[in-house]
Amino acid sequence: MSKQFLWSFHYFRAFAILSVVASHVWVLPNLNSKLGNTQRLIKELFFHDSTIYFVFISGFLIMHLKEKITTSSYYISKVKNILIPYTLICIFLLFVNGVLGEKTEVIDMQFVKDGIYKIISGNVFSHLWYIPFITLIFIVTPFLVKLPESVFVKITPILLLLPLLGTRSGTEINLGQYLYFFPIYLFGMFVRVKLDVLHEILKNNNKSVLFLVIGSFALLFVLLKNHELTQPYQNYHEGSFYLNRLLIILFFIGQYQAINHNGFTLFSKIADYSFALYFIHPVVAKVLSPIYLSFLENTKQVYWFLISIIFTLIVIALCMVVIRLTKYFFGKKSKLLIGY
Repeated sequence: MSKQFLWSFHYFRAFAILSVVASHVWVLPNLNSKLGNTQRLIKELFFHDSTIYFVFISGFLIMHLKEKITTSSYYISKVKNILIPYTLICIFLLFVNGVLGEKTEVIDMQFVKDGIYKIISGNVFSHLWYIPFITLIFIVTPFLVKLPESVFVKITPILLLLPLLGTRSGTEINLGQYLYFFPIYLFGMFVRVKLDVLHEILKNNNKSVLFLVIGSFALLFVLLKNHELTQPYQNYHEGSFYLNRLLIILFFIGQYQAINHNGFTLFSKIADYSFALYFIHPVVAKVLSPIYLSFLENTKQVYWFLISIIFTLIVIALCMVVIRLTKYFFGKKSKLLIGY
């Protein structure tokens, strides 16, 4: 298959980042009520573990583009487009929270040491754990793309069983986290290698795959209904989420040719902005939260669910405006600031 631009996978990248943003931003105040429980259940059902999509598409795209990049250019691009923006955003957040938030008059050595640790461990802001985590995978990626195709064919199906153990550990970076996500990254690479074959198989069995997707949603619904959503998930929960998200990916692979054209401008732009959206969406949401919560307090609860959805859309729209303005004022240097 020629390496043409795969619009459908570009749109999947947009779907991935929108799902991640929704999982972080779509919230209601803690309500011990039917409304609060319903909103949390729906959010978890459709958006928890959306990081799986992001990891998958990262693996797919690096394999798709491997002939256009060298090892050195790959590392340089990751430093410029991800690690430098990550570090600068972390420093900014540390300054705002530590100096302005806590009204610290001086930045002493302990403040600096704590800040460096938080940056390395991804603890500056809860969503930023992903950058230090994925960095290790980025480091080994140039070696992975050089593996023979036969190796991917042999090891990937076996490794895909590991996430069923449900070893995801929230936002903590540990071995369990890699056992959960690394096979998905390899699967993305494997899909690019075997795209034509997989597409034909899955297209011819699309009804069966769709049935499995629906069945996995039903399983998740039952598990979530019998789980206190304010409590941590058990391994079997995370394993079930993985199974559902994997089946969604498989269904998409079987259908990707149907949308493999340049006809969804907004989704294309969201995909272009994906890493920048990832970096800034919690900050924008945090700035708008006091207004949002104040508005809810003065509105009947029957409207809260709809308002929470509108708030999420506003955050996404405002993020895109901020990204566009940053690009306009800083030009190419905006990549160093926000990753775009």
